[in-house]
Amino acid sequence: MSKYCFVNFTVVTKENVDSLYLSGNTKNLGNWNTNKAFKMNKVDNNTFKARKRFLINENVEYKVLCTKKWDNVEKGIFNEEVENHHFKAEKTHFESIYIHFFN
Repeated sequence: MSKYCFVNFTVVTKENVDSLYLSGNTKNLGNWNTNKAFKMNKVDNNTFKARKRFLINENVEYKVLCTKKWDNVEKGIFNEEVENHHFKAEKTHFESIYIHFFN
C-alpha cells in the first residue's frame, strides 16, 4: 500500500491574475518560504489548477498568493485576512477555493 496520495487543487479568482502560488507547511509547498512556493497551472483568466503529492494522513495548511511575496496573499470578501486552508491528505482529495481579493 502506498504511503502517498495526490491532492488536486482548483483555485478560482474574482480578479484576473497572471499567476498563483501555494505556500504551506509542507516541504512540497515550501514550508511557508514564499521563494519555494509552488506555482499553479493557469487554465483560463480566473482558474488555476495543481496536483501535489502528500503523505497519507499528513496535516496540510496553506495559503494562496498571486506572487511569491506575502504582500500578495489572498483576502476575503471584505478584503480581510483569511485563515489558513487546511486538510488531512487522503486519496482522492480535492481542494476547491474561491479568492475574492489579493493585497
